[in-house]
Amino acid sequence: TAESLSLRGALFEARVALGQAHDALFRPGQDPIVINRGAITVDIDIALAQLEQRIVPAVASGPRYFERLLAGLEDISEPFQKWLANLRATIEQRLRRGLEAGFNDTTRPPAERRRFAEAALVLDPADEAACRVLMRAAAGAGEASAALRAFEALREALKDDLDTVPSAPTRALADEIRRGLPGSAAPPVAVSRSVSFFGSVPVVAVLPFRAVIPDQVPSHVIEGLME
Repeated sequence: TAESLSLRGALFEARVALGQAHDALFRPGQDPIVINRGAITVDIDIALAQLEQRIVPAVASGPRYFERLLAGLEDISEPFQKWLANLRATIEQRLRRGLEAGFNDTTRPPAERRRFAEAALVLDPADEAACRVLMRAAAGAGEASAALRAFEALREALKDDLDTVPSAPTRALADEIRRGLPGSAAPPVAVSRSVSFFGSVPVVAVLPFRAVIPDQVPSHVIEGLME
């Protein structure tokens, strides 16, 4: 029959594509054809298993990886298209939950939580909870600029996707990080007039100069200086 010929053709293509792995995948026998599922390892299953072990999977580094699952086969039939859409949505939810559990695990080092947060933001650039974890971890590592870049990327994502702005806690965190940057709009820090010593060498803190006169200096001031 036409179905048998089509199946034989598909099996031949599989044998050519798989090479030696074909014999391990298909159990011997003419009818029926049996696939040895134990010989198949799917990368998305590996990724989900790694998340359960609090390991950031490599596939999480690619944007919306699950959307490439069985790509190009969507038009086989309408029932298959619906099944594939549901499968991709299920995988997306499992990835989200796994990454969220990783960056919310306070028993883990900040650098490790940051990796989970970065992966979560690749999956969803508008994930505010992940962004706050990333910002805190980056600022704590002395990377305030990286923290503020993450905030700006979040702000753009929220504007483009949801036409909204970051929530008050996220904005407050960004302001707190800015106040720790040199040259920010933070109030000046009071410095004691006493001289501190580092070993036997005196150390004096010199703050940036601040202009206290107008841009246009009056002429009588200039004449007085010349005299």
